[in-house]
Amino acid sequence: MIFANGAYLAIAGVVFAIISRFSRRPARVFWWVAIVVMLFSLLQLLTLEDAPNDTIAFVIAMRIVATIVVVAVFTRLAEGSSTGSSSAA
Repeated sequence: MIFANGAYLAIAGVVFAIISRFSRRPARVFWWVAIVVMLFSLLQLLTLEDAPNDTIAFVIAMRIVATIVVVAVFTRLAEGSSTGSSSAA
């Protein structure tokens, strides 16, 4: 589970870097991309037939919280780095 989350975090970082390079509003675009990807990942969980409902509910909650935290951290770091570089000039 830890390795999978690390891999997802690395992929999110690459996606955010690409969006930042090509978008005027990377934080907003990244929020939308993250929401769409999270919804697709939740749909996959809802198709599980043998898993107990409480386990599915826990994993859904965990993915929602993880998405919110990762997106918030990336967008705040991006805002901080863009603010810091423009004020130094």
